[in-house]
Amino acid sequence: MHFIKTVVSLFTLQTLATAQLADPELVARNEYQVARENYLAARDEFLAARELYLRGPDGVGKCKKVNNQLVCAPNDIKFMRMPKTLCGPRMKVGDTCRYTIYN
Repeated sequence: MHFIKTVVSLFTLQTLATAQLADPELVARNEYQVARENYLAARDEFLAARELYLRGPDGVGKCKKVNNQLVCAPNDIKFMRMPKTLCGPRMKVGDTCRYTIYN
């Protein structure tokens, strides 16, 4: 009986000592994991915003002939001076098309 108590006591002391030594590593690892999760979330948010910015506002316009090129011109007056997107090869003047303001 006394031998079992001694073994259990030694095992308990060893476990407590190991836990005390390993605790700073666990804290550092948890901080690293939290920082990594925050970084990944911020990166995903940035990439989504960048994708929206690069695509730019899209809209529906009509194909018009400008300088011997068939371009998709927006119907909104405020976008008339912006660079235009070329219409497809089989499109004709007056066809509905999709334009992008930013190339």
